[in-house]
Amino acid sequence: MITTSIAGTNIPLIASSHAVLCIAGDWVAVKVVKKRSVAMYVARVEEVVEEDCLFTVSFLKKHADSSYYWPEKEYICDVERDDLMKLSSPSEEIVSGSSELLKVKLSFIPHEIYASRNWFHVAANCVC
Repeated sequence: MITTSIAGTNIPLIASSHAVLCIAGDWVAVKVVKKRSVAMYVARVEEVVEEDCLFTVSFLKKHADSSYYWPEKEYICDVERDDLMKLSSPSEEIVSGSSELLKVKLSFIPHEIYASRNWFHVAANCVC
């Protein structure tokens, strides 16, 4: 079992890079390599394109309070398994809504975000 230490306490990681199968509907942390840095985003697996190798994900948008929302403009792409780490399902809170638009606040377990960021070697200011 792979663990990370937070404030002197060993906490098991939800997944290592290859240990857990992802299926449609799973929540994941995604490593994104940019020109000059590496960032991490939170997304939902929409489809398994190639068996446990390539996944179609839709990205969330992070807000200042460290919660996540679905962006107004959908962002979907295919990512490889080595760039994913499975997360637990978030808590959901409806923050506003009408018959046309519903805004839901998603909150993930903070230590899972921290562990994913460490696994991918992403700076704290690069978690999007």
